[in-house]
Amino acid sequence: MASDAPPLPSGPPLPPKSSNSTPYSSVQFLQAMPYSTVEKKGPFEGVRALMDAYVYGGQIPGAFGAVIKKGQTNPVFIYQSGWGDDNDTKLHGAYGEKALYRFFSMTKPIVSTVAMMLIEEEKLSLEDPVSKYIPAFKDMKVLSEDGTLRDAKSPMLIKHLLSHTSGLQYSFVGSPALTKYYEEQKLMGLSGLFAYTSEEFCERVAKVPLLFDPGAHFQYGVSTDVLGRVLEVIAKEPLSKILKTKILGPLGMDDTMFYVPKDKVPRVRKIWYAKPGFTGNETPIPGEEKCTERGLGSPTPLESGGGGLFSTGADYIKFMRFLLHGGEYMGKRLLSQKMFDVMTKTNALPKADLFESTRPDGLFRIKGATFNYMGSLTLNPALVAGSKRSGKGEFGWGGYASTYFQVDREKGLAYMFLTQLLPSSALPIRPQFKYAVHDAFDSMEKGGTEAKRSQQPAQTIAEQQ
Repeated sequence: MASDAPPLPSGPPLPPKSSNSTPYSSVQFLQAMPYSTVEKKGPFEGVRALMDAYVYGGQIPGAFGAVIKKGQTNPVFIYQSGWGDDNDTKLHGAYGEKALYRFFSMTKPIVSTVAMMLIEEEKLSLEDPVSKYIPAFKDMKVLSEDGTLRDAKSPMLIKHLLSHTSGLQYSFVGSPALTKYYEEQKLMGLSGLFAYTSEEFCERVAKVPLLFDPGAHFQYGVSTDVLGRVLEVIAKEPLSKILKTKILGPLGMDDTMFYVPKDKVPRVRKIWYAKPGFTGNETPIPGEEKCTERGLGSPTPLESGGGGLFSTGADYIKFMRFLLHGGEYMGKRLLSQKMFDVMTKTNALPKADLFESTRPDGLFRIKGATFNYMGSLTLNPALVAGSKRSGKGEFGWGGYASTYFQVDREKGLAYMFLTQLLPSSALPIRPQFKYAVHDAFDSMEKGGTEAKRSQQPAQTIAEQQ
């Protein structure tokens, strides 16, 4: 294994390596024979073998992966493999491009993009106070270190929602001192996110004290859910319709939705839950059994801007292509280059609160990275796990069920990994996948070519673009 590669996971033994197999790449992540539906040699063999090992090692139920290159119609790499929900021993494409996944927080970049579109249309401003659209957020209180409440020193602005510097948090992520306030408002856990309409949700959240003054620090939380409500107030229509009009429709993302109609429910992949040893099992996280089933066959009260979308690999490839081309898709510009750069290149965190910090109430702290107005932003690739080969300015985000995407415009590369495993911290597959993709892409650019494979996955995706 290369010295700068992320460490391999612990867990169940991988499939034995065949005596007639060959090394997968210079990275040599694995000692396992590739078993996927596309067993071909080439630069991406190491990526394919990595994903096979997770799937066939029993650590994840299946996966979809894609790598796209700027200027090329079809993805340069597609992976789709996994077990059926009945856990039989035969592959049947259950994790293909049309499978539906709970994208959770990969909803956020889509909502943030639409917010930037409204800013460009001068219907919204980064400097607008949130209370202009949701009056309940006026005169907010902050929880002091001694447990007392004080007046916030500054108003919460739209840019604070986009950068998660609003002082809001999730009930399950952040300071335990705020737990009792979330309990009082019946907002505990993921279930609390989907129990109310967006208007009711924001009214309740606004009664919870802030963790700090707006703009002072970073704290991951419900900021994008509040932003979704701001968009609804401006447009005077549900968030689903706003997203459809502004981004999902123009990109042809017809399988991206807040709830899944009954005829599409069979395409939704089942959630797996990690337990010690990273072995997949069917034991839900206590109290969240209903949450992971929400949106199946009937809508939920809240269309969560922070984590409510279902989508497919084929659909999100279109969104990645839009990002890779700087706000343009199939020759049509949806967001100006100037506004796109504001969204993706802005270092939106206070200098003392970059991801290099180790605040005890923090989450998603990443050395060498910061947050822009839609997700993580790489400042120093040498310090970010799996990023030593990525370009400065690479950006993206992930979802609670271990989904993940990144866009590296410096190299003209974008990639995603999809599965359904909770929580996302259970396995180190994200930095491993990131490293393997960059290693393969660099090899391809230096003269290697991906072996000719079954073109059906790439063609099918291309036909939808």
